[in-house]
Amino acid sequence: MSDTEQLYLHEIQLMMHGCGDCARPLPATVKLVANIVQQQVLSIAWRAEEQATRRGSKTVNPRDIIFLMRKNPDKLRRLYNYLSVKEMRTNFSALTASDVVEPTDDSEGDVTNLLDSARRNRQANLREMFTEVDVSGELLESLNNPMSDPIRQKRNQRADSISLSLDPAGYVEFSNARRAAFVNSKLTHQRFLEWLSLAIDTSPGLIGEPFISSPPRMNSAAIDILAYLAKETVAMLIDFAILVRQDSCGTVPGGPLRPLTLRPPSSTSASSGLERLPISPAEIREALRRYFSPLLTQSAGLVRTGPPLASQIIAC
Repeated sequence: MSDTEQLYLHEIQLMMHGCGDCARPLPATVKLVANIVQQQVLSIAWRAEEQATRRGSKTVNPRDIIFLMRKNPDKLRRLYNYLSVKEMRTNFSALTASDVVEPTDDSEGDVTNLLDSARRNRQANLREMFTEVDVSGELLESLNNPMSDPIRQKRNQRADSISLSLDPAGYVEFSNARRAAFVNSKLTHQRFLEWLSLAIDTSPGLIGEPFISSPPRMNSAAIDILAYLAKETVAMLIDFAILVRQDSCGTVPGGPLRPLTLRPPSSTSASSGLERLPISPAEIREALRRYFSPLLTQSAGLVRTGPPLASQIIAC
């Protein structure tokens, strides 16, 4: 196994823990999740490339990926919040860098004005990209309202519940796991693309896409969004697997899932022991089977009606 593949197995293990799995996820489950994420993200990249080609561009940019997500306002809001936080960090880094060199009285105002102008331009460009897919206008009104995203609220509630049960050392480990990412100061864009290329060589036809020797060309902003959607895919897989486990305690195996809501933790020892068990590959596979089943309806919970599995994307 290559160093690149090993590295992201570790990162995915951290993400799974940060999303609700136990502190030491099963290696088989981590490998399965890694394979699913690779195929899902490659599918997004290739479809974004098709959209870029329609625009007459040879390079994928954020607009192409945002267009793929146009039918999922909750997921678009989560992406917007992520990009907004990333923008704030960029502004903070720029201000910190400007403080390193002490400006003169004459140049201090020019530096501040330049940074403010760049910030406004980036924010305007960000909102413009989302406006292009917002037909009704409701999306823009709710972009800055986290209360309109029930999935995000449930994840935060789960994280709070887990945090309260941890000792100081466990809390630090859990906090670090929640910050795990596919692209950061140590993990470059090129490393992420190399990791995605591993799936092209091993199973090019798994998701029903044509054989391509490498991921499409995309700018750095598009790669950042793709890395975000990769982590979002991990989070959704854990969401679904937790629901499968909850349903296994009170429903007939193979029956419809309940709505995507997290139940409050139980105080019974049996339930507590069950929650501490690591998520198994069977639970991940069962969650995907139910999520992609064309027989499920909107009242069934994990819903995705329409095309078969080969053409489905979880994070878009």
